[in-house]
Amino acid sequence: MKKINQTLALLLLLMPCVTVAQNAIAVQYNLSIQINTTNPTVEKITSRGSEGAEQVLFTLYAHPTEALFTVDKSVVKRNHNTDIALLIAGYFNPIYSNQETKIMQYNNTNLHQIESDKYRIQIPIFTEWKLETETKKIQNLVCYKATGVVAHDQVLQNVIAWYCPEIPFPHGPLGYGGLPGLILELQRKDVLLGTESINFNPNLQHIESPEKGIPISEADFINLIKIN
Repeated sequence: MKKINQTLALLLLLMPCVTVAQNAIAVQYNLSIQINTTNPTVEKITSRGSEGAEQVLFTLYAHPTEALFTVDKSVVKRNHNTDIALLIAGYFNPIYSNQETKIMQYNNTNLHQIESDKYRIQIPIFTEWKLETETKKIQNLVCYKATGVVAHDQVLQNVIAWYCPEIPFPHGPLGYGGLPGLILELQRKDVLLGTESINFNPNLQHIESPEKGIPISEADFINLIKIN
């Protein structure tokens, strides 16, 4: 009996290692938006976005080199508040990222007389992380802190990522990645995305890269919007 118990204990210890060795993963993220402004107009808009964020869930579908980050349409009912929340978060359409090409891309929405999916916006994946020694547990998994400074909407913002080396997928929400483990929590300024659940064995055969739209850099697309 003692030998059986020892064998069972060993199997239980090995289960997490076996689980994360899968070649696909699906992670659900929640969204929260902090209200951090003294401008009454901005505060009103941000407050509505903060309320809408409570109704938003994202899903990251990932293979070792490719990932797709998208709104979970089976859960999220779009309304004005959720649309504001997504806009503040910097999400417009499903985001495809490839760690081999180091490029993330998504199709444009209907904006400034530019029809939806006309362009495929391509952005280099952020890689200039500073790896910290600080740790914390998320979903009962040990995560490590990484920090950086990114340009969002042509403004420099601090970003904090908590990644888990036990899950060797170099991906995360909003196209972020390039770390030695899956990002389970990401904060950029007042926007926070946290892990809601992890599916270590999803029925995920293939992640398709977007084919629609004319490839364009983010800077060129912003200039195009200004013209229109």
